[in-house]
Amino acid sequence: MRRESLLYGLFVAGVVAGLAILLAGEFEGTDTFVFAGGIVILLSVGGLTALVAALPGAETGAGSGGKPDR
Repeated sequence: MRRESLLYGLFVAGVVAGLAILLAGEFEGTDTFVFAGGIVILLSVGGLTALVAALPGAETGAGSGGKPDR
């Protein structure tokens, strides 16, 4: 559980850093920084998505009430 908490923190920090890069690039008017910030955000959100998908019980549907589909 400690490893997952660390990874969640790193990916959330990645999203925040990507937003900061994106905003700095927009302020400077350089498309390269905006693009780099977008890439950092996409990778971080993808990592968060992978962590959530790996949680136990993630295979159940949202409308199943937590019970596995049969």
